[in-house]
Amino acid sequence: KATHCSLGSLDADSIDESMWKVFSSLCDVIGVVIIGDAGTESDTLLGRENAAVRLLEAAVLSVNKAQTSFNSGGDARGALVCQLLPNCIVPIYTMIETTARLFSLFGWGKRKRLTKAAAGALASLALSFRSLVSDLLQAMTTHRRVEYGVSNETSLVGEDGINRVANEFNQSREMTKDRVDPFLDQMRIDLTSYEEEE
Repeated sequence: KATHCSLGSLDADSIDESMWKVFSSLCDVIGVVIIGDAGTESDTLLGRENAAVRLLEAAVLSVNKAQTSFNSGGDARGALVCQLLPNCIVPIYTMIETTARLFSLFGWGKRKRLTKAAAGALASLALSFRSLVSDLLQAMTTHRRVEYGVSNETSLVGEDGINRVANEFNQSREMTKDRVDPFLDQMRIDLTSYEEEE
């Protein structure tokens, strides 16, 4: 049984579960396209494409659910982005790109999104995922806007101690701009390629 993890009003477990479903669906897509119903007469390329489309449509729903959960959260969203990036976002992005390369081998490349069902379904997933990545970027910008400083509760540590901690905290947040944002921004830009037409 999974343990419940909540960051403020943000249900991180719900987001993790949705992201896991996306990753799992992409793994299943790769398997069904490569293997299909191997060894049976009912195994056709059209059957493999239809199965892939169903799995990709389910993945879009999971991305949308994760995005809704993420956007309903409060102040802890910046911290969650830093957790989601290596655990979920980068692996899913990599799987989307891997699936796109596989689809190209079957004639379902990115630019065929309007004529091939599988390419259209993958484009829909990629663009939904891009929307989530954009929201993550926005959350990081918002996260860095909040500044911490001295409050009235300085009696135990002193004003200088509180100021040093607040400055370190604020500098740490700025460092995420160099470490997190470039990855998210590059993914967002790359996922735009799924909008291109034939």
